[in-house]
Amino acid sequence: MFESQLMRVHLLLQIDELQKLVKAARAENVVLNKKQPQAKPRLRDKWSEEEDALLVAQVKLLGTHRFREIALNIPTKTESQVYFRLRYLRHVFEQDKEVQRNRTDLQCFQKLLKSK
Repeated sequence: MFESQLMRVHLLLQIDELQKLVKAARAENVVLNKKQPQAKPRLRDKWSEEEDALLVAQVKLLGTHRFREIALNIPTKTESQVYFRLRYLRHVFEQDKEVQRNRTDLQCFQKLLKSK
């Protein structure tokens, strides 16, 4: 009986320590999240050519869906900014491909008309 009570006390102490660790981790996470905008002072600036080049390099290295990891490697941008920039660049790229495709079709059509 004494051993079972001792085990309970030991387990309660372990649980208490774990709860303290979880609370500390949560508090640290909140502090980190609050400090993030201060750590990245140029958050509202437009994307520079250097940032775009760094974004492209990080996408080649990490892939297109790892926004948090990419943002950690671009000191002036957040995860959501990286996400929206990639989304925008994909849209522009798709439009450009469509324009190139249409130009090619138009050029082929013009060549056909000239040959007849």
